[in-house]
Order: sequence, then C-alpha cells, then structure tokens
Amino acid sequence: MTAAASYGISHTDIEEFTGISHTDLRKAGLEMTDKDWQDFVTEYVEIIAQIVHKYCNVPTFDPVQPEALIVELRDGRGCTDDWDYPAQYLPQDYQFYLRELYYTGTIGVTPYAAVKVEEDTAGKTEIPVWVTRTARSSVAAGDYEVTTSKELTLVSFYNNVPSRKDKSVRFTYYTGYDPTSKQYADIKFQILRVFKNLILSKKGIQAIVTVFATGTRDLTAMPTQYSEAQILSHMEESTLRKYKRLTMCGPMFD
Repeated sequence: MTAAASYGISHTDIEEFTGISHTDLRKAGLEMTDKDWQDFVTEYVEIIAQIVHKYCNVPTFDPVQPEALIVELRDGRGCTDDWDYPAQYLPQDYQFYLRELYYTGTIGVTPYAAVKVEEDTAGKTEIPVWVTRTARSSVAAGDYEVTTSKELTLVSFYNNVPSRKDKSVRFTYYTGYDPTSKQYADIKFQILRVFKNLILSKKGIQAIVTVFATGTRDLTAMPTQYSEAQILSHMEESTLRKYKRLTMCGPMFD
C-alpha cells in the first residue's frame, strides 16, 4: 500500500486549524515561501505523529502508514499441565493476545487482510518451515478463532496447538483505528493541537530573535507561555492517555 501523510494532514489543514500561513513564519531569517511552508508541514507532521505514537506506546494509529503492518513472533508453549493425567492444555498454552490494535476494515475500496497465523514446525537446528494455520469459519473447522473485546484481540487455538519452541508462532496483521472512527478523529485533532504548539514556539523564537536584533522591546516583557517543553503539553497528554497501550510482563504477551 502506498504511504500517505500521517492522518491525511496537509498544510491546508494546519492553516484552517491555526489561522497561520507561510507569510507568518520565517526560514533562515527570510519569510517562508509557500513551498517552504508545505515542506515544513510535511516534515513536522510526521515528527509530531511519532511523538504522539511514542507517548501512546504504539507504532501508529493510522492503518495507511507502513508502520501499520505488524509482525509478531511468539513462543509456542506446548502443553504445560504437568499435574493431571492425561495432561490438559491450559488457556495460557493455546491463547495468544495480539500486542497492538487489530484492524481489518477498509479504506475506500482497499480491504485489509485478516491476521495471518503461522507456525515454524522445523527444529531450531533446521531451516524454518512456516506452516499457515487456518481460521475456524463457516466452511472450515480450522485451527483457531479470533475474538476482539475492548480493543484486545485474542487468538485461541483448538486444533494443532503450537508446540513448545521459542519464537515459533508468527502473527502478521494491520494495526490502527478506522479512519472514519471517532478515535481516529480525536487523535488527528491532538496532532493538530501539538502542531499548533510547535508553531507558537517557533513564533516565540522568531520574536525573541527580532527583539535582540532590533533592541526595540524589553525581553522581560515578552510572553513565555509557549516553550519547547510544551510541544506535547499536559493538555494533549491528558486526552491521549486513554489511547496508551500498556504491555505487561508475563505470559500474556510472551
């Protein structure tokens, strides 16, 4: 899939949101051209999106981006019940939670594939042999089922439970929110807010440079509301907090 600007944010979106255009900003001491402004927006939208993603502990929330393709390697656990005879599979043996949000919708007419589940059936001293497992469906008994509840996706094996082996189970899927969803719109709005903070910081630096250059104002009288420390401010963080992904130690994500 061809990558687009994160969340489809363009310089026009920034202008509409902030009321600022290229004539309000400077580059190397000169007024920005429209091309300078467009390049600035393109570069820093990506940087700001990464700041947001890092804070939320996700690769991306935008399924269009290359980072949305996730490949997870997990340990096969075999049958760990050593107490009963005959031995029984425990839930931790056949259940695997995906680490990221699971997205299977469409963008326009482009369908996104369901999670692909594979197991390496070869020994660790042999060339890997990745066997694709089959999902349970109306036409096949299959090996596993996929269920999602409260943004947690569970892959449960009922046939051909992966044998005990390190990094022998592979999940390939797409992550993110549906671009038509309220969550996606909310995150996009927070990125616009952070970009606004960046512009205000840039404007503040420009004003300080002008004061030093001209000596026309007392520097102590200048506002200090915006600084580099507030690019991702507590206001955006408080909204983004509900989207943070917390990966806990233990068998859930091993």
